[in-house]
Amino acid sequence: MEIDKVFVYGTLKKEHSNHYLLENSTYIGTGQSLSKFEMVNLGGFPAVLYNSDTGYKLSGELYKINSKTLKDLDILEGNGRFYERVLDDFFIIGNKPRKNGTKHKAWIYILKDMPYYYDYNNVYINTKNLLTYERI
Repeated sequence: MEIDKVFVYGTLKKEHSNHYLLENSTYIGTGQSLSKFEMVNLGGFPAVLYNSDTGYKLSGELYKINSKTLKDLDILEGNGRFYERVLDDFFIIGNKPRKNGTKHKAWIYILKDMPYYYDYNNVYINTKNLLTYERI
């Protein structure tokens, strides 16, 4: 089974700096993760880590993508080196009434390893910065 969807939560979202990579992709809707994550600030962009104990469900955008876009995203995210592309489940919420509650399996980029210089006190629960992350 080939997965052709991606869930984005930071600079790849609409109106943010790296969204141009998704311009030829189909927006599916606002999605919410089933898994819980911890979002961290890496200075100008976010990263997420799985955290089923104290994490939060993540809100972001779901897109249908092609194989070229997936390759471009892998390059941007440093797949396998900086971020790890993994499959997870997401629900459509809020803005598509007929699609609300539909479950999608999609790629998400999660932080592979915490940088050694990371300030562990700097974890976002809610933030008002430029990237407007939403956590539920």
